[in-house]
Formats: sequence, C-alpha cells, structure tokens
Amino acid sequence: MEKLSGKLDQRSVEKLWERKDVIFSSDGADLTDVTSVDSAGVAFLTLWAKNCPSGKLHIRNMPEDAVKLVHLFRTEPLFVFSDETAESKEGVASESTAAE
Repeated sequence: MEKLSGKLDQRSVEKLWERKDVIFSSDGADLTDVTSVDSAGVAFLTLWAKNCPSGKLHIRNMPEDAVKLVHLFRTEPLFVFSDETAESKEGVASESTAAE
C-alpha cells in the first residue's frame, strides 16, 4: 500500500506523476497523512484505480473532501474504502444523494 501525505492537489499530483509507474503498481493507497484532496487529486486516484489489475483502488482513511468529490464525480465504483471512517462517510454521502 502506497502511503501519501500532505495535500493531494495539482502541485503534488505533478510530482507524483513522475513516479506514477511505481505508484500505480500498488493496488492500495493509505491517505492517513493526507490533509486535503482537490479535483486533481481525485483525478489522480481515478487514473490509479483504472490502472489496477482489479480496476479498483483500495483506500485507507480517505479525507472527507475527497469522499465528497468521489461522489460528485460518481467514481465510487473505482474505490474500495478499507477503513471504518471512510465507509461511514460514504454512507452519509449516499444518504444525502438519495434524498435529492
């Protein structure tokens, strides 16, 4: 599992892109130390998921802002949340989406 930290934004994605071959060889991302994620970060995670042999990226401790963007972009099927916190956030987001 690849451990990321700091902000997952356009600037950091540009740096991560240089190591994408190594990063994309893992089917998991630990985002415990990630403080925020913007749309560039979600796009990076989406590409990573699409490059996984299973087509799904296992994510631990997805920040709340990223969970909201994943739901907004409807990319949930590409991710498996392996921690209780992200799963409960996903349930809350799904309930609010269903209410609309």
